[in-house]
Amino acid sequence: MAELFVSGSESDQGFHRELAENATVRLGRAPAEGWAVPWDQRISREHADLVWTDGALEVTCLENARNPIVFGGRQLRKARFRAGERFRIGRTKFELVVDQVPQGESNVLAERAYKHDDLEKYAFRDATQQMQLLGQLPGILDSCQTDEDVAARLVELLIEAIPDAEAVAVTQYDLPTANGTSGGGNGHDVEADLSTLANSLESGGSLEGSTLWLDRPRMMRVATREDYTARFRPSRRLALSALLRRETVVHIWGGDESNANFTLSENLNWAFCVPIHGESSAGWCLYVAGSGDSSEAAIGGDLRFAELMAQLLGSIRQVRALQTKTTQLSQFFSPSLVKSLDSDEALEPREGDVGILFCDVRGFSRLSEQNRHDLKDLLHRISCALTLMTRAIHQNDGAIADFQGDAALGFWGWPIAEPGDPVRACRCALQILRDFAMASATSGGPLEGFRVGVGVTYGRAVAGKIGTPEQSQITVLGHVVNLGARLEGLTKKFGVKVLLDQATAAAVQDELKPSEGFTRRLGIVRPAGMESAVEVHELVPASMLGTAYSDRSLADHRMAVDAFIAGDWNDAFTLFESLPASDRTSQLLMAHMARYDYTAPADWNGVLVFDSK
Repeated sequence: MAELFVSGSESDQGFHRELAENATVRLGRAPAEGWAVPWDQRISREHADLVWTDGALEVTCLENARNPIVFGGRQLRKARFRAGERFRIGRTKFELVVDQVPQGESNVLAERAYKHDDLEKYAFRDATQQMQLLGQLPGILDSCQTDEDVAARLVELLIEAIPDAEAVAVTQYDLPTANGTSGGGNGHDVEADLSTLANSLESGGSLEGSTLWLDRPRMMRVATREDYTARFRPSRRLALSALLRRETVVHIWGGDESNANFTLSENLNWAFCVPIHGESSAGWCLYVAGSGDSSEAAIGGDLRFAELMAQLLGSIRQVRALQTKTTQLSQFFSPSLVKSLDSDEALEPREGDVGILFCDVRGFSRLSEQNRHDLKDLLHRISCALTLMTRAIHQNDGAIADFQGDAALGFWGWPIAEPGDPVRACRCALQILRDFAMASATSGGPLEGFRVGVGVTYGRAVAGKIGTPEQSQITVLGHVVNLGARLEGLTKKFGVKVLLDQATAAAVQDELKPSEGFTRRLGIVRPAGMESAVEVHELVPASMLGTAYSDRSLADHRMAVDAFIAGDWNDAFTLFESLPASDRTSQLLMAHMARYDYTAPADWNGVLVFDSK
């Protein structure tokens, strides 16, 4: 295997890549495709082509590359390099490494594994200094944006804390996850692979033939002493032995050439590796190598320090990961739901019955036109509106699926399904009406004059974390979602604030308290763009009973709608006409009858068809 090691002037500037036979790789500061060296301004955006062929690396500068290849004091535009040779472009160093000996076939003289309790008997080398260095861990994690940044800072801390270390590394391997999958399992039985490999390592076996996910570290950062001139690369066998055993492992070897098969470095005769435990640090380990006295008395204190550092690092990363997860999930779920999500598996998409709430700000187009010269104010006002919707959804234990401009989509029934999900959705709708009524009545407030429409439905859908590995979101998909959006749009046609489908109305009629609200049937409709018809009901706050809605008007409206659906339009018209002129539903249905001269067509099936949203 041939690899090119690339390193800049700073510890966090570098990478190493495997070279494929006869494959051309473009090198540059920011190539369209290839290997980027973003830290070096002396390297052109597209600088050189690399080709590994016939046991040598051919490097050819492009015509527009500003700086040449520097090798042996000479400046070249094209050169071929063999294993172990080094060259420079700009301020960046390159080294070609070719493994001649299969990794894992080492002549280790001694191997020792330690559990946490085994190291308690050793005293720290310099407790005061090492505890001060450990105290830097929280700050390091806070200041770093990526895992690579964290690893680069950790190797600096490790080599400062362990004076006998000649070289240290932080590596991460793609080990299988708790559910038996991994980044590169390729269909293997990974649990069996792990068991077989762990047993092989314990008996001095090889890593050869292992599955791809054990081939190479996903991430590695290295630091060495200034006077250590040899190239250092940690032993994959030692790292994986520690990770698979979940214990600190020490290897000691003799002074002959056998060390080249183990830690591919010179002048080192001992090394140890400490795994970092915790789901957020899966596959991470600390690796320390040195020369000189390798007895337990000599390195025991350093083992204990590295073990303590790994424990603290794993705990902090786990807590930070949980905090981040909670913060992210709190955007979608109520606090009680967040507490119930004990694993990422709970977020997997599932099909089931869900309650859907679609809420939209009325007159948004007009509002946008009025605020076209002050878009920041418009954004602030819409944000306030979405905040009210979100708060109501969360307070009623719902989840946020999406924001669409001035609209919010909430849902119930996932990740936890309960019998009262349709009722919670309706209670949420009533709370939104109350909150907007209060906010819109506040003179000079950001929501002054705002009105909303709400559609609530209940039925089968797929809900969960949906998307790609690179980008995903919590959402819900299905006909019931589209229907919720259509019903919200129909609230404008019917002149009401909340529309329910039949499934939701049936679920809440017996469960919604009279002190909360009530429903009334408005008719059977076929929304625009849909083939099936649905019975729709209005959800009315209890405060409207006795004012806009009396017992008599509700009874007359119920009979009028029944007559309208049955085709008895003379009776329907008489009843609708007796209702208050402010009842826009009655006005809508009478206008429809008027288009047919108050006589139901011969093919009348009771369905009111809408051709536009």
